[in-house]
Amino acid sequence: MLIFCNKLEINIDNASNLIIKGLVKDLKITANESSFINAADLSVWNLISTTDRAAKINVKAVNQLNLLARGTSIINYFGKPKNINIQKSAASDIISSKKKIDVKNDSLKLVKYFTIINDQTFNDTVNHEIVEAETTKVKDEDIIMFGSGNYNRKSKDKNEKFRGNWLSFGVLYTNYGQSPLSFSLPNNYDYLSINFNKSIGFQFNFLQISLSLSNKENWGLVTGLGLQWVNYILETTGNVVEYDDGIHIEPDDNIIIAVNIEQTKLSASYLEIPLLLELKTKSKHKIDMSFGLVYGFQLFNYYKLKLTSEIVNDKEFNLASFNKSKTGLIFKIDINHIGCMVQYNFSNLFKPNKGPVVNPVEIGLIFSI
Repeated sequence: MLIFCNKLEINIDNASNLIIKGLVKDLKITANESSFINAADLSVWNLISTTDRAAKINVKAVNQLNLLARGTSIINYFGKPKNINIQKSAASDIISSKKKIDVKNDSLKLVKYFTIINDQTFNDTVNHEIVEAETTKVKDEDIIMFGSGNYNRKSKDKNEKFRGNWLSFGVLYTNYGQSPLSFSLPNNYDYLSINFNKSIGFQFNFLQISLSLSNKENWGLVTGLGLQWVNYILETTGNVVEYDDGIHIEPDDNIIIAVNIEQTKLSASYLEIPLLLELKTKSKHKIDMSFGLVYGFQLFNYYKLKLTSEIVNDKEFNLASFNKSKTGLIFKIDINHIGCMVQYNFSNLFKPNKGPVVNPVEIGLIFSI
């Protein structure tokens, strides 16, 4: 794509690719969601660039270069502009390319097409006779394009497309109890008490669908798919057995083995489907808040005994006492791609008459992808 204009704003996302050449006096670029822009052959006087969510761009500017990289994005810039301002997150990267760029040639081309001769940089960079020579002016917003490409120009007051914040990876603390604010167990079920400090699980949300409900693109519905792995480390150690009335933990001395049991663990894995209402702020620090329902279908469950010997740890899958699904509420808040979540499940962890009536709870730290 070949472009000639005074002012240009480019917004690109959804893994799009764009290669542009030509001349632009003032350029603003926003790249998101694994998109790529190659503007290394575009002569630019002033440039403002923002990248996020694994986007990558190649840019250069003669006078002013403002670069902001968030998420895991990458910015490569060429040449040595007069003024440069760089800001980046810990996971992003801004690289000064070693490739040599003829800045003087860029300056001459820009002077030929635009009236920007009052800036001191031009007096330092280009020949005075060329500055005073006749110039060809291109009116603001005039764009000449040849060829094809994924190009989306947005006016300054148009909002960025709504995108949910379900895609994430998280570390969870897992527990269960009789009510949302109590982790106590019914009488006669003390043997299923949880060691909360050691009961750590994981969350990986890998598929997302977003639907905007506002012209301002700041709130909407979000759904998708995620995997949740929960671990319940019991305070009581012993062998796990199932009777007609559910799971029981038999003490070590009831087991005919010549080793002790260090740890008893119950685990389950779920495929989760959320339906969330999400609100996004437009502040400097991006804040995303979401709340809604989540349904989890159990993929498998098992118990595992950690033994104090070189014998292979004991494990058995598909305990019949577990419920095969769960439904609950989830709340998430995210600030600059790092946040927390709380999930409270209405469904009982165990089937009726197969264990205590308890509701699983997950509390975790999440990192947006």
